[in-house]
Amino acid sequence: MSGQEFTIAVLGLAARFRFSITSWGRSVAHNAAVGGHPDSMHLYFLAVDCELDDPLDEPAFVQTAERLGLQVIREPRHLHVQIPRFVKG
Repeated sequence: MSGQEFTIAVLGLAARFRFSITSWGRSVAHNAAVGGHPDSMHLYFLAVDCELDDPLDEPAFVQTAERLGLQVIREPRHLHVQIPRFVKG
């Protein structure tokens, strides 16, 4: 998935759900400062951290994101959405 395709998929989520993006792209220094993974997809602008306005939307949000070809990782304070790192076999 290209950066453009990722952005279009994120905008597809925004068309259906209300959420804030608290992090998109990061510099190496900022990623380290916030405790990000050394090879985080944020470094390539291929990940976003989302905080849903309505937490009850989470199951539908995750299902929709996965249908759009995205991977969702539940973090304590947000949903981390990125391009898939691994193709399921």
